[in-house]
Amino acid sequence: MKTILLKNYIKKIKRDFRTVKFIRNENTIFTVLKYFFLRAIGSKKEIVIKLENVKLFIRPSSTDLKVAVNSLARKEFKNLKVNILELRSNLIVDGGGYIGTAAIALSKLFPESTIISIEPSKDNFRILKKNVSSFPNIIPINKALVHRDASNIRLFNRGAEWGYTTIDHPEDNKNPEFMDTVEGVSITSLLNIYRKEGIDILKLDIEGAEKQLLENSSEWIGKVGILLVELHDRIVKGCSISFYQATSGMRDLDIDKEKVVAINDSYFKKIETKKA
Repeated sequence: MKTILLKNYIKKIKRDFRTVKFIRNENTIFTVLKYFFLRAIGSKKEIVIKLENVKLFIRPSSTDLKVAVNSLARKEFKNLKVNILELRSNLIVDGGGYIGTAAIALSKLFPESTIISIEPSKDNFRILKKNVSSFPNIIPINKALVHRDASNIRLFNRGAEWGYTTIDHPEDNKNPEFMDTVEGVSITSLLNIYRKEGIDILKLDIEGAEKQLLENSSEWIGKVGILLVELHDRIVKGCSISFYQATSGMRDLDIDKEKVVAINDSYFKKIETKKA
């Protein structure tokens, strides 16, 4: 048992070093050492780091830095530019905003767009607001993205800051800790509030809630240009089935290894015809 624990600890340290290499050139050695120290003692105290010329608030004992590196340094959304010929609605919806790094990455790619970043957790949202404060085109919203508007959506902790879910009994943790209630907002309401006819990019990383959202998507799925979804069948069975049924008329794209991606051909038909 001790040998297994030691091996797992060594693997964790190696992963940390691989992640930290992305910030060592933009930050002082003091900041890097402070990160490792606070991470080692499990501190929730935030520190400020620079990554890809962006000042970020992160919690060292969480997955904040790993997520930030994936979004910004590893550029998980870079191939979107290739597949979007032109933004039509200038609207991007970031469902499951976490600490804002995905929204920032999308803002760098599409600075002319309005990006709505939706995060249900109050603590994550507090950090998200600080991280996106220098990006005027990002609108942070402390709500849960759901299939229909609701006033009291229950939020649960599955065990980590990135894993908060609105699913009462997730498959991977049948008795999650109840955290709070939050207002729920639907895709249709977002389109009405911001007076948009469609969404150019809809990114969903909402910890199992995508199943019900996609099962009730007939009203808006045709108004979405590109849909990026991280599927969570480990939390709710049937998430993958719901995605492929909802996007049956869309074209699959290979953009991100962790997310399934589909493009709505009818949404871009006018642009493709114009360029032909």
